[in-house]
Amino acid sequence: MSQPEFERAFEIVRNTLFEEPIEDPGDPIACRMHDAFGVLDGVGHNCLGCNFAEITNGIDHCLSKIVNTNARIEFDFTDYIWWLYLFVERAEVLFEVIELPASYRSRTFYPFVTIRRWANFLKHPNFFVFVHHPKYFFEGDASFDETQFDFVVDTNFVRDNYGAEAKSRRGSVRAKLQNKNDIAVLFPNIIELTEEFCHCAYTIFELVERNEVYREVLSNVSTLEEYFAIADQPE
Repeated sequence: MSQPEFERAFEIVRNTLFEEPIEDPGDPIACRMHDAFGVLDGVGHNCLGCNFAEITNGIDHCLSKIVNTNARIEFDFTDYIWWLYLFVERAEVLFEVIELPASYRSRTFYPFVTIRRWANFLKHPNFFVFVHHPKYFFEGDASFDETQFDFVVDTNFVRDNYGAEAKSRRGSVRAKLQNKNDIAVLFPNIIELTEEFCHCAYTIFELVERNEVYREVLSNVSTLEEYFAIADQPE
């Protein structure tokens, strides 16, 4: 049932975060950061291009497995959101190091919050662990009928209740979930989430490529001079 959506997400990732052609993708576009830092001279090495390329390849590998297996959306979404979350965590470190303005960060990378909250929900389910046999759907699923359920765990609920600032609402969450039946989990629309994520990822690479100040700050903590010369030294 969910396979066509993941197939489309796979295409979006291949088209957006990889060099052409889609049938046989080349390097992830994260590798362009090597050019941005000017370390393709066979001497120095900047690790950011490699590290973000590795996570991009992980996302691609995850989607490849999903579209080639029988669909179980609760398992497939969990696998996929975790790989997106691993990318987001690395991006957040960059934001901290370059001191990206909070207003720009929250406005431009808003989808990262959605990814982080869903990852938190899956990692720290809290009182959801006391729910009896929940049903799982994606946003936009024609078979989903909200009136058939006592409560729906959706993106708004997860964003509001699965962040560090939500501890004061634990009692409300408990009342909605504890020992309840007829609960639905409405995961985000995979195609829309993937499009938003890829746009954010592309924006990060552009920030590094186009902003000389950010490149200098990041280079100081991620470029190892004489890397290849050191690696080639005999033991």
